[in-house]
Formats: sequence, C-alpha cells, structure tokens
Amino acid sequence: MDILLNTGSFSLASGWFLIAFLILLMGYVAVIGKRRARNLYLLAFSLLFYWKLSGWYVLLLVAVAFNDWMLGRAVVGKEGVRRK
Repeated sequence: MDILLNTGSFSLASGWFLIAFLILLMGYVAVIGKRRARNLYLLAFSLLFYWKLSGWYVLLLVAVAFNDWMLGRAVVGKEGVRRK
C-alpha cells in the first residue's frame, strides 16, 4: 500500500508501472462489455497514474474538471439568445 501513497519517484519505464499497466489491461478486458464500469475503471486508473506522476496536482485536476462540468451545466440550463 505504501507504493500507492508515496508520490515519490514513479517512472513510466519502471517495473511498478508495467505491473500496474498489466493489471489495468486485465481489468479492462473483464469489464469490456459494460460501458459505465469500463469508464469508471479507466478514470480510477488514470487518476492513480496522474497521482503517482504529479502528486497533489491530481486534486487540482479534479477540482478544475468538476468546475468546468458545473459551468457547462449552467450554460446548458440558460435560455435565450444570450445564453452563451
């Protein structure tokens, strides 16, 4: 579990990355018929890899993505010519 919490050195050429990538591929094959499960699975692994490569910036990524999603919903909810 320490490998997940430690945001130190994590290289795309390391053995840990290759093991994690193999786990990702095996899980992807397991949920290939279920679109929502596949998307959530890929999102979780994407955030994990970003966490390992960039540390706490993953929280900034999630916050900005959530903010953009909320603003997009607000724009869609507006009516009239001046909505955009």
